[in-house]
Amino acid sequence: MTSRWRSFLLCLCVALVACSQRATPQDARASASPATDAQRADGSDESDAGDATTDGATTTDARADVEEPFTPPTQIIARGTWVPVRRSPRRDAPLAGYLRAGTIVRVTGTRVSRETCPVRRELRREGGWYQLEAGGFVCVGGALAAPWSEGSHELRPAQPMLDAGMPYRYAIVYGRTAAFREIPTQDEMRDNRGWRFEFERRDGGASSSSSESSSRRRRRSEDEDDDRPRRPGLGDLQGERGGIVIRRLMTGMYVSLDRLIRSREADAVFWRTQSGGLVPAGPLSIWGRWSEFRGTVMDGTTAHLPYAFMNSLSGFLYRISSNGRSASLERRVPRHRGIQLAANSEPVVIGENRYWRTEADPNLAVKEANVGLAIQRPRPSWVRADERWIDIDLAQQVLTAFDGERGVFATLVSTGKRSYNEIERYNTPTGQYRVYSKHITTTMDGDTAMAGPYSIEDVPWVMYFHESYAIHGAFWHEQWGWRMSHGCVNMAPNDARWLFFWANPPLPDGWHGVFQGDSESGSPVIVHMGDRPPRPYRPRVRRDDDEY
Repeated sequence: MTSRWRSFLLCLCVALVACSQRATPQDARASASPATDAQRADGSDESDAGDATTDGATTTDARADVEEPFTPPTQIIARGTWVPVRRSPRRDAPLAGYLRAGTIVRVTGTRVSRETCPVRRELRREGGWYQLEAGGFVCVGGALAAPWSEGSHELRPAQPMLDAGMPYRYAIVYGRTAAFREIPTQDEMRDNRGWRFEFERRDGGASSSSSESSSRRRRRSEDEDDDRPRRPGLGDLQGERGGIVIRRLMTGMYVSLDRLIRSREADAVFWRTQSGGLVPAGPLSIWGRWSEFRGTVMDGTTAHLPYAFMNSLSGFLYRISSNGRSASLERRVPRHRGIQLAANSEPVVIGENRYWRTEADPNLAVKEANVGLAIQRPRPSWVRADERWIDIDLAQQVLTAFDGERGVFATLVSTGKRSYNEIERYNTPTGQYRVYSKHITTTMDGDTAMAGPYSIEDVPWVMYFHESYAIHGAFWHEQWGWRMSHGCVNMAPNDARWLFFWANPPLPDGWHGVFQGDSESGSPVIVHMGDRPPRPYRPRVRRDDDEY
């Protein structure tokens, strides 16, 4: 071989060795990338990518092998308006309950795991799943929850007043306005004041001299309904994605209030709501009145079953004759007044009416047709002897709470409205159920055929027992004993609060809502019409996506 060829081969070998050395770091990074991608898929922050290594791999960065020491938080603060508490430390675990923005709760020990818990870069050391003292796990370090320290300064939302009938302050909307994500400009305020949709203007300006009379319009076929102006629905009221408007508000809607915020730029005053929106103060009127009616807590001696509440605007006490064959008016009894009936008494039948004797004077009685009657009810066979359960009589409009066999509380309620018009009928379903979730407050809204959309933020003391039907406090009326609702069981706020904290499942300290789980720990709820037996009890199948 000539010297020229030997020189060529030597140069070629040197080039091949150099290329192989340059390729090695790229190959190493490529082999590590699957672990990093898997970690990100589990929800970890990108800053944790340096902790991922392949099996048997080594690194010169000590932080990749040994995490910097830190002092685990003893308390965390909820930042989101809805912070889930999971039954196990995974994002896909069933819900145990949830926290509300501003809540501070205690945690036990250090973090349990970081898997599926997205963490912000500045909280990578502390971030992960923590177990609450009351049970359940919260992902800490992301957008929803963060460590809390006494030195922290947070503009916390007003927390619910658990010892009051009403947990928040409320306002009713008059006119049309909007809830904004941030302080709007004056132009944005003007554009959303007294807003009106284009479809509401359709045919809206027609006068009485129009060629088509109103009688002919009423006779239009269903195919022409699209040409008529329609009212907005709930879906229409939602703000545009990414826009400054969260949602639009109409007359008669209610919002729960946090605090006043004054803006020089907008030259306006806003109420920040508990849901985080900013609503101009002008169209809001503070709701400062609600029913002070209270039911009766029974001690078994001074108050016991049977018990009656005057439910008539013109109710009387009657004097029963000595032979029990006639009754005469004695005196008027104010509506909603509680009346203790004689123990172990039977009704007196006079003509077509039934009368119940009072305990204070057996010669005085109330007419059954004028009162809501709470009587002893047999405990259903499927209800355990040591359970707290709730009986709701739709005929009497009375709720009675039982501890085993003993009645401990009775009050008037307002259940679903009845109507001959099917679209205005909101019957409360009869049946045997269990409370499956409890909420200090939750928003209730919907579309009605006659009145259009409605929305009530933070309805207080809510206990769901069947689908979207619940027992809850109502501050917007005080017609207890009369059917008023869209199907739920309305109670006076003070009564609803008493029942909320008495019934199961118990609400852990600091939680805003709790779900029953799989142990059937929720209090039984029996809904019936008078003496008609309700449908048999069927255990509810819990869904992992239950959020109401």
